[in-house]
Amino acid sequence: RVGGGGGGGGVPQQEGDCAWHGAGPPLVASQAAALDSICAEHALGHDVCLLAPKGVGKTSLARRFAQLFGYGEAYSVFCHADLPAHELLQRRATTPDGATEWRDSPLLLAARRGGVALLDGIHRLPRGTFAGAVGPLCVERSLLSLPDGSRLVSAAQWEALLAAGLTEGELAAKGVQRVHPAFRIVATAEPPAGEGEGEAAAAAAGWLSDELLPLFAWVSLSPPEEAELLQMLQMHTCPPKALPPLRALLRYRAAVLSASSAEPSLRGALLSQRQLLRAAQYLRRRPDDAAGALRRSTAAGLLTAPPAARETAAALLARAAAEAGVRAADVPSTSGLDGEARPRGGEAGAGGARVAAAERSRREAQAREVKELEGLSIQRRMMGNFGGMGAALDAKIEDGAKRLAAQRKETADARVRQVCERAAALAVGDGRGDGPADDGPAIVVRGGRVSIGSVSVAQYPAPEEPSLVPRPSFVAIAGHVALLEEMLLEWEGGGHLLLLGDQGVGKNKLADRLLQLLGAEREYVQLHRDTTVASLTLAPSLEGGVLAFRDSPLVRAARRGRVLVVDEADKAPLEVVCVLKALAEDGDLQLADGRRLVRRAARAGGGEGGGEGGGDEGGGPGEGGENGGGG
Repeated sequence: RVGGGGGGGGVPQQEGDCAWHGAGPPLVASQAAALDSICAEHALGHDVCLLAPKGVGKTSLARRFAQLFGYGEAYSVFCHADLPAHELLQRRATTPDGATEWRDSPLLLAARRGGVALLDGIHRLPRGTFAGAVGPLCVERSLLSLPDGSRLVSAAQWEALLAAGLTEGELAAKGVQRVHPAFRIVATAEPPAGEGEGEAAAAAAGWLSDELLPLFAWVSLSPPEEAELLQMLQMHTCPPKALPPLRALLRYRAAVLSASSAEPSLRGALLSQRQLLRAAQYLRRRPDDAAGALRRSTAAGLLTAPPAARETAAALLARAAAEAGVRAADVPSTSGLDGEARPRGGEAGAGGARVAAAERSRREAQAREVKELEGLSIQRRMMGNFGGMGAALDAKIEDGAKRLAAQRKETADARVRQVCERAAALAVGDGRGDGPADDGPAIVVRGGRVSIGSVSVAQYPAPEEPSLVPRPSFVAIAGHVALLEEMLLEWEGGGHLLLLGDQGVGKNKLADRLLQLLGAEREYVQLHRDTTVASLTLAPSLEGGVLAFRDSPLVRAARRGRVLVVDEADKAPLEVVCVLKALAEDGDLQLADGRRLVRRAARAGGGEGGGEGGGDEGGGPGEGGENGGGG
């Protein structure tokens, strides 16, 4: 029973007027109201488009609808600006003998099998693309001409053709197929926004055209209020001491949302519901580490924002934290997001913090001296030898340059000595673990577990292909070991990891060292601006003079429970990012050869629409028990 629009619930109600919204986390009032509207439109036979700003849970709510009505997993289509109109319906694929053929898209698979097609982000499509290609399917449940020459007819037309004396075999020979009466489309989109200038702003403001309006029943999902978001986060059973940082994040989110209307560059720093939920999950495991929760939630937005927007966002975060009662020492600054060693709340690390503070003080003193020397040099050039002062300025400049060069040499020599001492200490060890880096945590591998500081995670089972386990040359410096501890903590929580940093700071080295400690098999893929969805999911090879397509590293990792290392992810086109998002967050990936990767749980519990969707006998992304998954 669906209805009421109240607070929602995660358990079926046996009696009374309480609404039930399926298994899963309870829904807050705004989510329950939107889901009720979707269900009402579904009962009337309408397709639905869910309108909501970025990061409020549109996709999750659409999947909740599919689960609630027994459809199983939705057939996902991730829309982007470069998606051709025909690929919404069918796309070209290569057969094992090297020929090409048309294969149905997830949208058509859902139409034939009676599933739910989830069109994620139709606002990104070029104007007129969706209405021209899919409009007849929405309005009349028929498509008179598909790229392969076949056509779809509605269930009523199909019955009329059968009543006219045609058999199903004759209709199939003519390329006529039926649209299943249970088929539904649920689209998601962001509301039109006309801020800014240029073609992108004009496209964002004009995607909702007169052609598109009649195709859907439009349901608006209002952004949750702060009280609703706090209720949602408290469902993760966070202890009371975790509430101040959660309130700080909520107030920061509201402040950024308000300020972004006047300063659009702040939109990248806006926290989504997924980020807030990850913060709640982290605080459930580490309620004393407010600094870690704030840094993890805001670092990506602050690091990728322009300098002016970064400073504004940092000021908004500091003010929100002060209002929520979070200590100023726990609030990350823009200079503290570069991955250097830092103390964690409630843990040892004061010595490492003192070393880092002393190093920063040294760098600042050197910078001041350089600026002073520059000022003296400018003064010398302007004055010449007026009044005999030139010689005195020359002497002062020369003395300062010598002193600065000596300081730099001393700093460099100290770093070299530190690295040599550390390497010598590691050379006499067993190679399995690293001692403490400075005053930081130690890396210990013992009894099938990896421990760094206070985090301990079980290793993977014995690898099937030991050659895929990386063996990097690693020196345990304080900053890298501290980052390894944070990576292991996220790994323990089952999350995927994104390493942000400048070129050459050791991102790949850290990833390889973590996988070496865990004994995890690694697949590797490097992205670039010419990477396509097809090349990401299938790898062409020439075998016996015939072009064959094998599983790409991404597909092998997902099917066999390995870890996928994606290098240069920031250089990938938007459609490739959509594929990675589909696999990492939604556990759903349609392959170019017609197979589909889904989570094991989805295949086991799929309903009428989802049971036929898993065309991959190997299952979806591997779930590695305590390690939280292999993808």
